[in-house]
Amino acid sequence: MRNIKIILIAIIAGIINGMFSTGAGLILVPALIYILKDDEYTARGTTLFIILILTIVNIFIYSSNQAIDLDIVYIIIGGIIGNTIGNKLVYKINRNILSIMFAIFTIIMGIGMIK
Repeated sequence: MRNIKIILIAIIAGIINGMFSTGAGLILVPALIYILKDDEYTARGTTLFIILILTIVNIFIYSSNQAIDLDIVYIIIGGIIGNTIGNKLVYKINRNILSIMFAIFTIIMGIGMIK
């Protein structure tokens, strides 16, 4: 039964990621926590690994459609710095507060997407 759940979660996350080039984490993190009963840190780590693979696939797809702006990819430097800070913070913030922060962030980003 667990394998069927994993496959269904993967398909949904893949569709969301393929359509929006993001969002797999919004599906995967809660699904791994609430459906597969993983702890929050394992769910986030597993999700990051999965997203890495999905990102590599997307890079090839977007690149083949000339949809990558190589003039701004240096932005990755700031992303690495911010990611490093975020990874250090995640282990220092109470899990309940972290869940609330994630929910608020998700809501704000969702509202921002409405035009």
